[in-house]
Amino acid sequence: MSDLNYSMGGYAAFVWSSVALVLGLLVWNVWSARRRLAQAMLRARRAQQARAGRS
Repeated sequence: MSDLNYSMGGYAAFVWSSVALVLGLLVWNVWSARRRLAQAMLRARRAQQARAGRS
């Protein structure tokens, strides 16, 4: 590991910005999916309560 070169032959700015972009998109994807799931569960719970209230 001591010979690992983080400068990447002059392309480090492109490589590391791409890595940061991908990690950011992955975090956003997980956050968005969890938010949509929570919203769907809330809608389902409200619909279930509305059906129970009509009976």
